[in-house]
Amino acid sequence: MSYSHLTMADRIKIETYQAIYNWLYVGLIDLDLSVLRRKGISRQPKETGGRFRIGTPIAKRPKEVRNRETFDRWELDVMVSSRGKSKGI
Repeated sequence: MSYSHLTMADRIKIETYQAIYNWLYVGLIDLDLSVLRRKGISRQPKETGGRFRIGTPIAKRPKEVRNRETFDRWELDVMVSSRGKSKGI
């Protein structure tokens, strides 16, 4: 048996059928999504961006480097672009 979103909205007397889909996606309605007449675009979880773990953190570097007390220790921050090319800034 398959249900139309409009049929369901009419049966439970709500004005918008989008609320039904929201309830389905969060699990408030115990109904398998495969019984819907139109499947629509499946919702995918948003990607979480990773973090670069390159190099030594500033907090773990020698004290004279962190405080920039000596002239001979230069630090260069490097930015890696999404195209794979690095640029010194």
